[in-house]
Amino acid sequence: MKYLILCILISVVAAEKLYTTRYDNIDLDKILKNTRLLNVYIGCLMSKARAVCNNEGTYLKAKLPEAIDNDCKLCTDRQKIGAFKAIDYLISNHAAIWREIQEKFDPDDEFRVRNKVLLEYCHQHEDDFNDQEFLALFKRYVKPRVHQSRG
Repeated sequence: MKYLILCILISVVAAEKLYTTRYDNIDLDKILKNTRLLNVYIGCLMSKARAVCNNEGTYLKAKLPEAIDNDCKLCTDRQKIGAFKAIDYLISNHAAIWREIQEKFDPDDEFRVRNKVLLEYCHQHEDDFNDQEFLALFKRYVKPRVHQSRG
């Protein structure tokens, strides 16, 4: 019986694969600080008319709703760090773009409320951001969410 339970647990964990690491090496700072590049990604993400999506943008657009809903549970550590750094950058430097993204993907502001501590850390440590410190906070504050079925 113990063996069966162990096999079930292993299969459940194995079924929840992390997002691909294929795009983990893109230069996020270069994208965020280059208005033209940032607008390309935002146009893709927001499905704007005549927006062209590259492979990275298409993947982000497909996975973002799920990542917001599950607090980046399937993100790699690098993706978690990048996501929160990008959110903080947009909030601080492109508030109108952030509001547009938030209206589309998190209209009830649930993600921001659930992750307030992490976003505050990013904002307070923009210049001296420590990846390990952030990940320790992430593990402490981000708890798996229980979804209630609607029926």
